Amino acid sequence: MKWLPIHPGKTLVLLLLMSLIYSCYPKHLRNSPKNVKQYIFLGHIYDWNAKSGNRVDPRIEKIDFKQFDQIWLGGDLCSATTIKKSTLDYLDDLFDLGSPNTHWSVGNHDFRNGNLHFITDKTHRKLYSSDYSDSLTVIVMNSMMEHSFFNDSCDYKARQLEFLYDALDHLKPSTHLVLLMHSILWDDIQNPPLMEARASANASGSWMDLLCSNHAKFRETLYPRLEQIQANGTQVIIITGDGGQYDKGYYYQAPDGMEFYISGINNSFDFSKNEQREKPFNTDPDSILIFTHNLKKGTLQGAFVQLNSFINN
Repeated sequence: MKWLPIHPGKTLVLLLLMSLIYSCYPKHLRNSPKNVKQYIFLGHIYDWNAKSGNRVDPRIEKIDFKQFDQIWLGGDLCSATTIKKSTLDYLDDLFDLGSPNTHWSVGNHDFRNGNLHFITDKTHRKLYSSDYSDSLTVIVMNSMMEHSFFNDSCDYKARQLEFLYDALDHLKPSTHLVLLMHSILWDDIQNPPLMEARASANASGSWMDLLCSNHAKFRETLYPRLEQIQANGTQVIIITGDGGQYDKGYYYQAPDGMEFYISGINNSFDFSKNEQREKPFNTDPDSILIFTHNLKKGTLQGAFVQLNSFINN
């Protein structure tokens, strides 16, 4: 084989061009070979200043989501997400809602105006779902079972729980299982660090029953199955999106290895009004949650990254 000569000047230009491209690439995603994937989780991202309730925090709009292999949404995308169909068009442009790599656990702000079909028409999925790829299972649940839209929907509640049971009981071979929810359903589990997590969430959700009956709390229904899955060798990660108002990121790893996150943002709020609140909001910089999935090593690691530093690089 004959090697073609390369002109030294052209080589220098090529190296400089490659260096320039590299420097422009977000530092959080540099050195990411094909066997390493990046996922972003966003919760409680609505813009407090959008009077029509139809916009996310302007900083979120500046993120190039094509950089990520999956987008995980923890709910409350806009303050009135379904009041107009055009809001879903806007969100679809941002997050590609119908993509199999976009997963959305809805929050109360996402459907409080009704029109749930606006969401499912874009996602082409129910409000609960399961996906499997690269030895990773991502399960999305609708955690808002005591909201007025679902409180008396006993058939809906039963169908979702049956679906979740089936997904957990017939889990494909997975190194990791990620469960996405909006409300913190797990802050009543008898483990002090978990019970203290309610101070990091915008509101507690562990009082909610997943069925139209008592004794159907998360800790009584899904949690025992998750404990068994963890014991069987699959790393279980539970991520909650209703955060950001009182804490900028919560993480805890239980003694059995199960991981718990709360992540959300809130700093589009007008903090000149903060002292008027009975419980003032946290004014620290907002953080978002980035996961690095090393397929070769079989690891999935989460990290809180300050939002402002992320979008400025």
